[in-house]
Amino acid sequence: RAEDALVQLIGAVEKARKSGMDEAALQQVFDFQRKAQWRVDFINAENSMGFHAPQEAARILAESIDYSRQGFVSLSTLQQSARRPSPATTEEKAAVLGQLNPAPTRTATSTPLQKTASLVRDPDR
Repeated sequence: RAEDALVQLIGAVEKARKSGMDEAALQQVFDFQRKAQWRVDFINAENSMGFHAPQEAARILAESIDYSRQGFVSLSTLQQSARRPSPATTEEKAAVLGQLNPAPTRTATSTPLQKTASLVRDPDR
């Protein structure tokens, strides 16, 4: 499972690179990949495949899976932030905020509070 998770992460990183994602932005993903790869390589190079310490081998492989999945999360976050365009100017930001929270419009009709106030001033109305 650890090797499968790592290979999936490497494939996702390769797709991100091909799509033009910045290498500097991928640095955290590379760090997770390196940590996951190191743990898988350690178990493979150790030669007993955990025969003498199966619990420790399982722990190390679980860490590898965890680092691979953290790499996926980091990559996914980067891809989502790259898709979301950020407003460049103050005017654009104001326009976006205005779209999200439009100013209330005033109508020509009077509100119930205005009607009540006019009745208090002129009860014969």
